[in-house]
Amino acid sequence: MVGITSNNLMNLNMAERFDKFKEKGFGSVMIWLGPDAKENADERATLAERAGLFIENFHLSCDHLNEMWIDCKEGDERISRFKDEIAAASKHGVKTVVCHLTHGEFPPFVSTIGTNRIEDLVKFAESANVKIAFENVITKDHVTYVLENFKSPYVGLCYDVGHDHYWRVQDWLGLFGDRVFALHLHDNFADKDSHFIPFDGSIDWQYTLPRLAKTSYRGTTTLETKDAAYVYDASPDKYLEHALSVGNYIDKFLESNRKFTQKQTGRNAPFFVAYRLFIFGQRQIFVIPKLLR
Repeated sequence: MVGITSNNLMNLNMAERFDKFKEKGFGSVMIWLGPDAKENADERATLAERAGLFIENFHLSCDHLNEMWIDCKEGDERISRFKDEIAAASKHGVKTVVCHLTHGEFPPFVSTIGTNRIEDLVKFAESANVKIAFENVITKDHVTYVLENFKSPYVGLCYDVGHDHYWRVQDWLGLFGDRVFALHLHDNFADKDSHFIPFDGSIDWQYTLPRLAKTSYRGTTTLETKDAAYVYDASPDKYLEHALSVGNYIDKFLESNRKFTQKQTGRNAPFFVAYRLFIFGQRQIFVIPKLLR
């Protein structure tokens, strides 16, 4: 199944976005809990369900993240809001939430008060039967510390391919590939966090996709792309159609490679070689199956 982030089509209200995703063929959605709409987590989930979309995960809100690691009232309030969002996820049967631990290039150091707050948050998530996928961002220390020191089955990684390509802080899949709870698939040219559709940037997908297939992740193939990232004139329909076609290719690739890995045939699984063709500013994807020996 292919999903997309709700942080798209910002000129539409949340209900209209979900209806458009469903109309264009997406089966699931990652609900972004940012300030892009007036609805709270519970209301957004209800709208997604009414549209007939499976909710792969909630992306928890991202304000006052650094305060979690400081002895201040805002840090306690940040954890309290996380708990409210996790409770809403549990209410709607959403099994995973994605969480950022810091903001910016120079966050506070890992601290005792911060790790105590994370411990409290993890215990709450366990009681709600909701997993937390901590996302790789511009710095590595906080996410690495949490993944190395919290061995709960409810603690794992949200692997963001675009972040890894842009910031390149460490080999996230090499370290934590067996604990991937969520995927964010998008592309860039390693110059900024662009959130292009895969194959529209410079990520080496021929290298990346087989590595993704070997991780523990078995959920929705989720695109964290943004229509606002594109400067050429593309209608929302064309943007979503293009995104879905690429998502379907990636989804089929991951599924076929997982089967090959399980069978242990002694040969590498098929991979897709992608070629870009630019015609009048429109990017088209041509994917050719090829078997590597």
